[in-house]
Amino acid sequence: MMLGNGADRKKEGNMETLLMSIQKDITQYVGMMSMIFPADVDVADQNLIRVAGTGRFARRIGNSLHSGRVSARVLETGRPIFIKDPGIEPLCQNCLNLSVCKDQCELRVPIKLDMEVIGTLGIASSSPAQHMEIISRYEQVFVFANHMASLIALKAREVQDQKIQSYDRRVQDQLGNLLMDGVLLLDENNQILYMNQRSEKILGNTLAQLQYLRKIRQLSVQEKTGGDESAAVFEIKIRDKRHDLSGKCCQIKGVEDDEIVRVFVFSDIRSRDEAAQQPQAQDKYTFDYLLGASAPWAQAVEACRESSYNTNCILLSGEPGTGKELYAHAIHNESVRRNNRFLRLGRDADVDEMFQKMFPDTENVSGDGLIIRNEMIDGCTFFVDGVETLSPRNQDILLLIIRSSQLNNTKVICSTSANLRRMAQMGDFRYDLLYILEMYTVEIPPLRARGQDVLLFVERHLERYNKLTGKNLAISKQLKEMFLNYSWKGNIREVENVISYIVENSDDDAEVLTPENLPQLILERLRDDKKNAYNLENAEKELIIKALNDFGNNARSKSLVAKELGISSATLYRKLKQYRIQQNMLFE
Repeated sequence: MMLGNGADRKKEGNMETLLMSIQKDITQYVGMMSMIFPADVDVADQNLIRVAGTGRFARRIGNSLHSGRVSARVLETGRPIFIKDPGIEPLCQNCLNLSVCKDQCELRVPIKLDMEVIGTLGIASSSPAQHMEIISRYEQVFVFANHMASLIALKAREVQDQKIQSYDRRVQDQLGNLLMDGVLLLDENNQILYMNQRSEKILGNTLAQLQYLRKIRQLSVQEKTGGDESAAVFEIKIRDKRHDLSGKCCQIKGVEDDEIVRVFVFSDIRSRDEAAQQPQAQDKYTFDYLLGASAPWAQAVEACRESSYNTNCILLSGEPGTGKELYAHAIHNESVRRNNRFLRLGRDADVDEMFQKMFPDTENVSGDGLIIRNEMIDGCTFFVDGVETLSPRNQDILLLIIRSSQLNNTKVICSTSANLRRMAQMGDFRYDLLYILEMYTVEIPPLRARGQDVLLFVERHLERYNKLTGKNLAISKQLKEMFLNYSWKGNIREVENVISYIVENSDDDAEVLTPENLPQLILERLRDDKKNAYNLENAEKELIIKALNDFGNNARSKSLVAKELGISSATLYRKLKQYRIQQNMLFE
C-alpha cells in the first residue's frame, strides 16, 4: 500500500482501521511478546496510530507516532527495517526523537493482508542490556516478529471475513426484501438456506422456525416438476398445512466448488388466483379513455401522466363530478404497478378498516421520520377518495404511508373537493400532510372551463343510452348551443344524468333532440342557469369568498385578501356586509 501525504493519512484516520477493530487481541499479543522476549513492543496501523504497546510505547496508545519515519517507510515499501544505530542511520537524520532513541535499536516488520500492508509491528530496546540482546539474537528476533505479524494478520482476516459475511447478508436481505415475490435459497437436499420477508409472510414462519421443524420432521419441501429449471412448482408442507408455490428457479455455485444452490423466486398460487379473480373493469380507464381537447384538460392530463412514472404522491383537486377517480385509474394503468392492485378507499370507515388490517397496533405507527414496510400495499396504487374526510388518526397513518411510498413502491393518490388549506387553518387537517399534498397537486378543471369538451361527453353518453334503450337519437345544433352555454355545476356527472333523463323520456319515434322536445324539467334548468351566467355581483361575491377560503377569514388575513383583490380593506369590509358573507363560508 502506497501512502499519501499527511493530509490523506489524517483523512483515512477518521475511520476505524482493521487493526484498531482488533485492538483487544493485539494488546494480548504484544504483552505475550514482551514476556517472552525482554523488549518494548508496539503495533501501529496504516494511519500511523499506535494500536497497542508495552513499556515506553504504552503511554501513547491511540495517538499518532511521535515521528513515525520507520513505520511510514515500512508501510510504503512493504519490507522490514532494522535500525541498529540511530546515530548513523540515514533514515534517522534530523529526526526530532534522535536524542531519545540514541544508543537504542529497533526492528519493524510489516503486517500484510492479501499483499496489502495494514500496519507495522516493532520491537525496540529501552536499555543497553536489551540492545545487546536484540543485536546478538537478531535472527531469532526477526523470525519471532514476523510470526507474530502473521498471527495478527490472521486475526484481522477473521474479523474482515466476518464483516464481509455480515455485509453480504445485509445486502442479500435488502435485495430479497425489495422483491414483491418470495425468495428461497435451497441446497441439493431442498433444505432452506435463506428466505426473504415475503416468504416468511406466505409460509407463516421464520427461517429459524422452519429449520427447527425440519429437524423434528414437521417440514418437507418437494419439487413437483422436473427437467425444466426455469419454471418450477414446489410443495411445502408445514405440519398439516400445505403450500403450493409456483415460480422460477436458477442455479448458482455454493461455497464449495461442487456445491450447487438453487434460487427459487415464487408467488403464492392461492394469492395469485385470488388476484386474478378480481374484476378487471377498471383496466379500460387509461388516459386514452379520458375525453377532452381543451388546453386546461390537456395540462391536467400531462401532469397526471408525468406523475404515473414515479412514486411521489399526488392530490387530484377539483369540484364534485369532474371524474377524479378516472384520472386516478389512468395514473395506475400507465404506471409500472398496472398489474398490481388498485386499492380504493372511499370513506373514512373504509380507511379505518384497511388501516386496522395493516397496522393492528396503531400506537406504534406514528412518529417523525418513521419509515414502515407493509406487504398489503407493496407495489400497489393506494387511492383515497375524499382525503378531507379522514380522521386525525388516519391522517397520521396516511402521512406515514406517503413517507414510506418509495420503500414500498407504492403510489398514493388522494382526491378532494374541499379547501384543505382552509381546513388546516380550522384545525381539521394536518399541516404537514397538507404541505406534502400541495407540492403534488393537479387541478382537475370543471367542465364549464373546458369549452366544447362538454359536447364530447354529450356524445359519449348519448351513444351509451341509445344502446340501452334501443333508440337512435341525435342532438340538434340549437340544443348543442344550449349545452355549451350551460354552466354544468355538476360537471361530467350532471351531463350523464341530463342525457340519460332526456333519452329515457323522449318519444320512441324521435330522431333529433331539439329544445322544443326536451322534458320541461331539463329545459327550465338550462334556461334558468343562463339568466345568472354573466351576473357581475355573483361573480364578485364568489371571487371574494374564494380568496377568503385561500387566505383565511381573520382580521390579519383580510388585509392580504384586500391586497390580492386590488381593493382597500374598507372596501372589502363593505362588500362583505353587502354580500352577507359570513365566517367560514365556503365557495360553491
